[in-house]
Amino acid sequence: MILKKINLYIFLAFLSLFSNYKIYCQYNYQKSNPIDLPLNLSGNFGEIRGTHFHAGIDIKTNGKEGYEIKSIDDGTLTRVSISLGSYGKAIYIKHYDGTTSVYAHLKKFSKKIEDIIKRFQYNNKTFVLNKFFKENHIIIKKNELIGYSGNTGGSSGPHLHFEIRDSKTQNVLNPHLFGYKLNDSKEPVIKRIFLYSLNKFERFENDKIKKNIPFKVISNSKVITDSINYIGKFGIGVETFDQHNLSYNRNGIYRIELLKNNEIIYNIKFDRFSFNDKKYINYFIDYKELKENNSKVVKLFSSENSNLSFLKKEQNGNITFKENVDYNLELNIYDFEGNKKNIIIPYKKNSNYLKQIKFYEKSNINIDEKKTYDFENKKVIFFKNSYLENQFVSIKNLNDTLVLVNKNYPLNKKIKVSFKIKNELSTNKNIGIGLVLDKSNKIKFLPSIIENNELYSYSDKLGSFFIAIDSDKPTIKPLNFKNGDWVSKKRYLKLEINDLTSGIKKYDGSINGKWILLEYDPKKKLLTYDLEDLKYDTHKLNLILNVEDLANNKSIYKAQIYRDIGVLENDLSTSTK
Repeated sequence: MILKKINLYIFLAFLSLFSNYKIYCQYNYQKSNPIDLPLNLSGNFGEIRGTHFHAGIDIKTNGKEGYEIKSIDDGTLTRVSISLGSYGKAIYIKHYDGTTSVYAHLKKFSKKIEDIIKRFQYNNKTFVLNKFFKENHIIIKKNELIGYSGNTGGSSGPHLHFEIRDSKTQNVLNPHLFGYKLNDSKEPVIKRIFLYSLNKFERFENDKIKKNIPFKVISNSKVITDSINYIGKFGIGVETFDQHNLSYNRNGIYRIELLKNNEIIYNIKFDRFSFNDKKYINYFIDYKELKENNSKVVKLFSSENSNLSFLKKEQNGNITFKENVDYNLELNIYDFEGNKKNIIIPYKKNSNYLKQIKFYEKSNINIDEKKTYDFENKKVIFFKNSYLENQFVSIKNLNDTLVLVNKNYPLNKKIKVSFKIKNELSTNKNIGIGLVLDKSNKIKFLPSIIENNELYSYSDKLGSFFIAIDSDKPTIKPLNFKNGDWVSKKRYLKLEINDLTSGIKKYDGSINGKWILLEYDPKKKLLTYDLEDLKYDTHKLNLILNVEDLANNKSIYKAQIYRDIGVLENDLSTSTK
């Protein structure tokens, strides 16, 4: 009987190992490079990007655009998106091993893909799009050219944003797991270490909830802090970054372990995560530190309201120090290549208790209820789940301005802000709600609606809200031609559009009555038209461009230009494919 039980345990253990092996090996880890350049990163997988975790790696392209981008494996084109922000021009390829690769911020697509997308754009008279394709409709081979590197969308400089996802769940996977290795022999760098009081009735000196822990560097791989000698419940926070040999960029960390008495009590490991984790990022970091000092301090303890997919719920990172008990604390911080920084945090037995305070829950916005603050001529509504936990928001009614401040956590859901307006303003199409964010004098013009003498809008940010009027029209400026020019030797028409107050809302262009595809780059304020898109049966081309801003101001530009009559194989304006 005992022998049978032992055999059963061995079988179950083997089954568990086989199951884990199968999960680990379900993907093809022999994928090719998406770009023929050394792997030099300006952004790492999982690093903190203000409002989200970075879902891929950013591969540097020597500050240039136009490098060939190739598919990393056989597959099928499932999606192409073009947006003014975010990923810009992006391609999604589903592979046969259950992964999907994503290539973003592209300058343009390969001819095979470009022809399909342009037909769709002309048929639907749109530049921006999010086009899905049936599986196996467009086959892509490994190492096939799919596009060219660029700087489109929310990119701040030329590079390739590259992702690998689980096709079924759309969870993002660390590309380094697929053999994309870095030239990296550098250990992670420690900037600051903090001790947080997790008891709301206790504070450090000067009534602070956290305390900086000084440290000294013992070697490239080891750091030791000053001794901790407090009694109570605490958490650790660390500000850290990583660099590799070919780059000066400060990138994110792959893995952090917090150990108490040689037992792991908190473990961060960026192998994969869910896009849903985005809403919890400001529980993962010290949000107040980010807002006030632009510092990314990772909190190595969990909030009960956080549900991050890459953390184990049983490891909450909470540390309780009791009187006259020895403790051994240490941090291990790793990059993906295995370079490690070890941080020893000595504990000195003592009876040093924190300052006791009277704590009053000041929350005025509760997650399970809608809350309205109605002043004489202005109003703000916080909907259910505006925050992920109860919060205190400072709300001030100052003359013509409504000031909302919360430095501890950002909004989880948009709020509604409204102003009562006089009859003479109710027909003003150039009116809207202005927003000035904290520590900024820049006005953000919120698209607004007027109903029954009430002007209202929705905002995912707090700040100073007021009524704004923009009566200035957008400007339109041709850059490489002028009215009356012959443009036979030109491939593209380029125009600059700009609006200094509210911003561009939409634009529309035509030549000889036919809609034309104008590609828009908001960073450069640039519209570009490819003269080879359409064919015309006359030398004379009548260009009309309409531009409207967020305050409904409109501008129109007209020009008559000339071009030799060419012969094109396809006129995209009449294509039905």
